[in-house]
Amino acid sequence: MPRIATQSPLRRTDPAAANLGPSPTTLRGIPYNMITDRTSSEFFESKYRGGADPWGFASDLYERNRYAAILKAIGHRQYDNAFEPGCSIGELTAELALICAHVEAIDIAPSAVERARMCCRGFPNVTVSCKRVQDMSFDAKFDL
Repeated sequence: MPRIATQSPLRRTDPAAANLGPSPTTLRGIPYNMITDRTSSEFFESKYRGGADPWGFASDLYERNRYAAILKAIGHRQYDNAFEPGCSIGELTAELALICAHVEAIDIAPSAVERARMCCRGFPNVTVSCKRVQDMSFDAKFDL
């Protein structure tokens, strides 16, 4: 019968963990802070540097169907100002540009923002910025 652990594993901050040695700075060549903080701009930037579309937003059938479902749910009207956090490479952003007077899209990865700008270059009603949601002032009123 398998044994069930009754105590959590030692953490580096626990006094009992002092004899474990220094914390590693990399794991398989990836900086340790990027492994543990999957919300950092560095983590996402490393993904986009590794491939132009690391999650397959432009080509994956699931993603294409997800965009179609989103547009079907909201596409019954026109919107004045849309806000898209985490726009990635701009695939959904370009679709939103067709039904919105203005789209404000942001992402924290500079490479993703560059690709989103290229994807939306034919839409003068789209603004793509490299920033975090926490850094937004939200002076504009968004209806989507």
